[in-house]
Amino acid sequence: LATLCKENGALLPGYVILLEKYVLSPSTRSELESDGERRTRKFLNLFCLAPCVLVVGYLVIGNVLHSDAVFRSREFSLEQRLLTESRIVLQYLRLIFLPVRSELTPFYDDFRLSNSLFEWETFFAVVICSSCLLLAWYLRSSKFRLLSFALFWFFWGHITESTVVPLELYFEHRNYLPALAPLLTAVAMLFHPAVGVRLRVAMLGLMMATSTFVLRETAMLWSD
Repeated sequence: LATLCKENGALLPGYVILLEKYVLSPSTRSELESDGERRTRKFLNLFCLAPCVLVVGYLVIGNVLHSDAVFRSREFSLEQRLLTESRIVLQYLRLIFLPVRSELTPFYDDFRLSNSLFEWETFFAVVICSSCLLLAWYLRSSKFRLLSFALFWFFWGHITESTVVPLELYFEHRNYLPALAPLLTAVAMLFHPAVGVRLRVAMLGLMMATSTFVLRETAMLWSD
């Protein structure tokens, strides 16, 4: 039903899995699994994991296997889109924490295409994105599992609009839902007992001042 309202409603089962595994479940588990945990795992596998597999399968079958026909109306191929989106996703991630007025605009139609993996910016972006996913998997059961949660949440949020679906390359509003977990993780880190009050106040003040300025400038632009 969510998908019929808006296409990225298909991401809901994945978000449920992430919230269950990282937020609602205890951080450490005993070797013996309780009856309640077994029921929860079966429920997640049936109603959340299976739909996630179907979503990814649909994307692959509908857009990858028939890419020549699907991308015929676009000025870029499937390969160009995937390579370019690696750079775009990193820009989305950077703009969450370092908003730049000149990079926030209603129209971003002239984003430079990546034509080869061996262009240095593209290669760097692919390596960073891959490393983030590997790091998230490595930290999934550690004391840094909140960082793992933020990375998985962010990349899952972009799996439809920033991968193989032949949409326009760049739209900032695709970032509103993926940005939630990275922002909450940053706040949690700022309020960690190891962070001093002065540093916390300085960082929060800098973030608030920067965001307020960019918000004002961007609102004036969009109101035109």
